[in-house]
Amino acid sequence: MAKKQIVARFDRTLNIYELEGKLIDVIAELQLKVDAYGPETELELEYGYEGIADIIITYPEEETDKELERRLARGRKKREKNKAERVRKEARDRKELERLQKKYG
Repeated sequence: MAKKQIVARFDRTLNIYELEGKLIDVIAELQLKVDAYGPETELELEYGYEGIADIIITYPEEETDKELERRLARGRKKREKNKAERVRKEARDRKELERLQKKYG
């Protein structure tokens, strides 16, 4: 049987404007998140230059080894894709630099 471990998940769907209005409505909105994610759910306010920039809901979730490997593989694939794109961009930039050096150099 696959071993399960607890991982932190994030939800950024809560909008700051949903926390305005009557307190009973705000409490109901937050209770929906608690009902969806469980009693260990945490709320974090991320501040920017103009006040609150983001609301982050953090909740624990069990993950099997297979799910962990799948998530890590997606991350590796994304990093490889980004690296390949950087390499292609650098090659294009080098060609453009050579072209401009020939033209003006």
